[in-house]
Amino acid sequence: MGRTLWSARRPLSSIGSTTLFIDARIAVDFLPRCPDLPRSGQALLLSAGLPAGAVPGWTAMVRLPAGLAGPAPGPHGPACACCSRPELARILTSLFQARAKGEIGFFRGVTAVLLPDEAASLRMLLETDPFLSGCYVATDATIDK
Repeated sequence: MGRTLWSARRPLSSIGSTTLFIDARIAVDFLPRCPDLPRSGQALLLSAGLPAGAVPGWTAMVRLPAGLAGPAPGPHGPACACCSRPELARILTSLFQARAKGEIGFFRGVTAVLLPDEAASLRMLLETDPFLSGCYVATDATIDK
């Protein structure tokens, strides 16, 4: 069994000696191409290197900037804790903050349509970044819908 993140798991109920848990993190699904229809209650994370064929109707849409693999300076400077993180981590943090503040619609999941290197970077960030691993969880398999 994998590592347990107690900050992300909340007891749902106890039945006898069995305790049920619910994972409150936002699920991130990886798709090879943009779906023909928007997914209900989902945010769309779309690569700059893919055609912009996304249909309107997503709860939120984020188009990643080109050249995302390289480091990008943040607004506060190189010694800042939030700005020293990779740009993809800052984008996902901003998406989560906008959802929490009500600046965008509430979504229950993220659909990521990314290039292979971007998808690998995102999966690694979701496992290693302390903030993102508490907010998001990658689904185990690539969804092909």
